[in-house]
Amino acid sequence: MTTNLTQHEEFLPAMEAFEGYMKLVQGGKGPYSSTKTREGLVAFAGVLVGHLHEEVRTYLSAFIPIFGVLIHLDRNNLTPSPPRIRLAR
Repeated sequence: MTTNLTQHEEFLPAMEAFEGYMKLVQGGKGPYSSTKTREGLVAFAGVLVGHLHEEVRTYLSAFIPIFGVLIHLDRNNLTPSPPRIRLAR
């Protein structure tokens, strides 16, 4: 989970700057630039996509109780295969 929080710190400043730019444009207080829009997205997109993949793995790596059964999902294998199931105690 610490890795996920560190990743938030990596992409949030660029995402907030992009949001600020878009709000200026939407509010009519600044001109729209496709170049600036693309640069803003590129500034955080790679780290965000990596973070989202890692965050899913973090949540899926936990034992999840469902109707009295614990289902363990392998964090390193996200292919659509049947999960390993064992009875909860």
